[in-house]
Amino acid sequence: MKFKLKQEKLNVSIQFIVSFIFILMGVWFYFDELKDKPQIDMFDWAYLIFFGVLFIVFLVKGIMGTVKYPFVQIDDQNITYLPDVNDFSTVLEWDNITKVEINQVAVIFHKEARQPLEIALNNFSEKSESELIDTIKELAKKKEIILVD
Repeated sequence: MKFKLKQEKLNVSIQFIVSFIFILMGVWFYFDELKDKPQIDMFDWAYLIFFGVLFIVFLVKGIMGTVKYPFVQIDDQNITYLPDVNDFSTVLEWDNITKVEINQVAVIFHKEARQPLEIALNNFSEKSESELIDTIKELAKKKEIILVD
């Protein structure tokens, strides 16, 4: 079962806006330098490349924010967690979980000899949150994992 996390659309819009600000700054810098002198020197090219790279970075982040979304996917073998579109997903096998702790703010999966995985519940809608908790409880009982409410 796959659960979408809330994603801030404002953040994606800001990344698009910032990317176009950088390309506009690069174009403005280019034409501003051309009017003062007939040719562009090496330092000017460095500025143009800098603005171009920043444009590409922020544009790609903006596109990734529209295509990719944060999620939690739970099945019989694994829990896959992608907290942010700019992060890598974490895959946790049910066989490695020793205890599941559910409280008001998060679900904490305790693993064998490693730092626990914590999934914040404020990133879900109320309906998704209750479905997620029910699914986790059901699978934890099925896998005979210690469940702390």
